[in-house]
Amino acid sequence: MIILKKLAIHELKKTPNIPGAQIRLSQSLMTINAQSTALVESLLNSYRGDRILYAVFDESPGNYFPEQFGVYRLSPRALADFLTFSVNATNNLLPFITSSNLSKGGYFVYAEYEEDEGEFTAIFLIRDTEGKVLKHTKTAYSIDSVEYLDTNNLAMACRINEARIDGQEPNYLSFTMNKQKEVSDYFTKWICIQQTETNTEFTKKLYEIINQIEPPHDVATGLELPIEDFRARVYNFAADHPSKTINLHALGYYLYNDAAKIVVFAENRRIPIDTEFRYDPKILKRFIRLEVNADGISLKFSRGDMDRKVRFSLENPNMVIIESQRFTDALKREIQNT
Repeated sequence: MIILKKLAIHELKKTPNIPGAQIRLSQSLMTINAQSTALVESLLNSYRGDRILYAVFDESPGNYFPEQFGVYRLSPRALADFLTFSVNATNNLLPFITSSNLSKGGYFVYAEYEEDEGEFTAIFLIRDTEGKVLKHTKTAYSIDSVEYLDTNNLAMACRINEARIDGQEPNYLSFTMNKQKEVSDYFTKWICIQQTETNTEFTKKLYEIINQIEPPHDVATGLELPIEDFRARVYNFAADHPSKTINLHALGYYLYNDAAKIVVFAENRRIPIDTEFRYDPKILKRFIRLEVNADGISLKFSRGDMDRKVRFSLENPNMVIIESQRFTDALKREIQNT
């Protein structure tokens, strides 16, 4: 449940393959009520169901959107300040969208809200071709109904996590990827998005998530999967995809019959991870067991435990160190019982 604080909607009209565009700006913010909150919650639900990527602002000199957002953050953040920010940012859209032949424009929704004690600003580009959601009045838009709004209406979205900015943390921006590349390009250029993390880091984060989330239940036994079997299922899912990509929605459905399970868990644990990425094959091997049989000794463990519970001695090249209280206790019991 969100706490909606401010909401502005502006319209940008653009006919595909025809030069030029027009902007219809609202002169006031929308009223915060049950309908406006429902609209934003509906858009956020659609946003979470899309492919989400993480990034930061490209704050090179002359990049307008980051500059204007910074000005707004330093302002008293009154209603008028938010309206000014949304108007200035929307006006800045024209050079980006007029150079895009296939773009259609749409409604740009600016929302400031609280969720889980965090402050967020979100910008959505939505299409309402049948006019069933938004109605224009003399100075602003009104919400007629949100029942028709679904994922297909959401063309692009960007969410700014202000707590991560304040904490100087990376990946404070998250945005969706539209199937129509030209739309994605003008939107991300307008926001001035810069991606910083690699697929190797995302593969590591997936391993972190799998070690924290509750394992699914085995269909045959109804029991929770052992962690080794859980990791192996993730590995097999990824290895079976010839494109070497992992889609977290598809993985969630495969493991839990719930496409949102892993995405929501990562968001709640504040683990920023793209919902689709090319995995690092070397890091992916952490998900499967390593088995070694030599010199009368058999050792079997997850590759992810290498350098954590099992490591090579720096002093003696012929020594392997196992650091595990549970393993030590089990070995002592075995020796005492023989």
